[in-house]
Amino acid sequence: MKLLVVFSVLLLAGCLEAQRCVQQKCPANEVWNCCPPCPQKYCYPIKPACPTVCRPGCVCIAGYVRDNNTGRCIPERSCGTVTRAPPPMD
Repeated sequence: MKLLVVFSVLLLAGCLEAQRCVQQKCPANEVWNCCPPCPQKYCYPIKPACPTVCRPGCVCIAGYVRDNNTGRCIPERSCGTVTRAPPPMD
């Protein structure tokens, strides 16, 4: 009986965790990530700092970096300098 209760609690916890990260639609050149890598790549030098917990969000696809001015993902070759920085805080 105790094993059944423990199993049920773990199953419920897993289901709740899976629902926390719901797939969202992202702008062009971006993909949804439930726990994006930190720091992310940005065009211009900014001080990187990462949050202590994962924050789901859109991240640039491979070969693209986030433009600090527009917030859009642009080809990495379009940047002068590429740095790694945390995702923007909303």
